[in-house]
Amino acid sequence: ANDRNLRCIDLCGGIDRPEGYESADICGGDVTVDLNERWPFNDSSVGLIRAHDAIEHLRDPIHVMNEAYRVLAHGGFFLIQVRSTEGVGADCDPTHVSRWNWRSFRYYTEAKMQRYIKGVGANCRFQRIKVENKMLYDNVLYVIAHLVAVTQDSPRFYGELLI
Repeated sequence: ANDRNLRCIDLCGGIDRPEGYESADICGGDVTVDLNERWPFNDSSVGLIRAHDAIEHLRDPIHVMNEAYRVLAHGGFFLIQVRSTEGVGADCDPTHVSRWNWRSFRYYTEAKMQRYIKGVGANCRFQRIKVENKMLYDNVLYVIAHLVAVTQDSPRFYGELLI
């Protein structure tokens, strides 16, 4: 991202933004934004989106993935860490409004699955680099998903291939 002069964004990072990122949050962020609406970033202007303990706080998973794909440049990374529905952590936080597990990401990385959901942009396709379950803080099961935005006619990257 830095080599290509692209932004690094931390979603919902108004409280705990890591160094080198701009935080995008409804309050307290470097960029004040309701991430449930259109994100205030230009198309293909972001090289890296970090979403740790973030996307489960956003109402519409399809909107999240469409917006991430829209703002990410080809080859841009979407690094996600989200509590899995397969563990006790997904439902304990009253501010969680969407539910995710490792299977959720298949709808954005596999054409055969994407056709089953309406509202996904025609070009919203990510390549999986890594999608795995991992026990983290306080023995809570998380999904770690590292995705790369790829345009339709561009080369693929190292990692799992699009199916």
